[in-house]
Amino acid sequence: MFAGLPLVTGPPYIRFYAGAALITHDGYRLGSLCIMDPEPGTLSLAQQHLLKAMAKRVVQIMEFDFSVRILKEQFLQGRSDAIKLRSFFDSSGACHLLIGKEMEIIAFNKNMADFFERIYHVRLCSGMAVSHVFIDEQLSQFLEGYQVAIGGIPVKYERAFKYGAELVWWSVDFEPGYGPEGEIIGISYNATDITERKLHEEQLLAQNESLRKIAYIQSHEVRRPVASILGLMELFRLNNYKTTVEELKMMEQATLELDQKIRDIVNYTS
Repeated sequence: MFAGLPLVTGPPYIRFYAGAALITHDGYRLGSLCIMDPEPGTLSLAQQHLLKAMAKRVVQIMEFDFSVRILKEQFLQGRSDAIKLRSFFDSSGACHLLIGKEMEIIAFNKNMADFFERIYHVRLCSGMAVSHVFIDEQLSQFLEGYQVAIGGIPVKYERAFKYGAELVWWSVDFEPGYGPEGEIIGISYNATDITERKLHEEQLLAQNESLRKIAYIQSHEVRRPVASILGLMELFRLNNYKTTVEELKMMEQATLELDQKIRDIVNYTS
């Protein structure tokens, strides 16, 4: 088997060979740890044991080095993913909180931290209890949503809260947070400021109400004085446009009523 190898037939003219297989812990053969010599020889039993031990040690070193490289790659990838996630987390226009099963804050984004510092003068930090963050009505409503979400049922609502003289409408989501095995490990609390949208909706509702009132005035109240004026004009025509003082007063009254309805319409649209 070895007699025809170039290392035997040519320099360095090997005449002695001993080797131990390099086998990983899961049974893969990587090669051999070899001892070669140009002089014939033998290995004692102790030397054979030592060679096998050295082979196992080489495999351990190789596996350790491979594991370290994998861990380093995973660490770098994980750090990159964490940076991307944090960037996305902080760039969101909403306020985000991650809450654990002990109702402790696990993570939060910049918007949430800035809001609580501005409104409550509280500096958020991981591990802080939510009871030290939310107060009064906000705390009671948070607890209601938390208890439902921690049971696996998402919660969503829109509600207005007053902070001093400032009124803020929030769209709030409570979402269960799941671990690798599918178990609930906490909840995510997400609040989006929808005040501008709500004010716009209220403005649209007010405009629609104004249009409804205008339509009613046009279809009912304006028609009456107009019908009166048209009726009087028909009488004038039948009398060859000769009229009495009483008929002119009636015309004046109908004209004044029509003028007032037009003013009402203008007021609704201004």
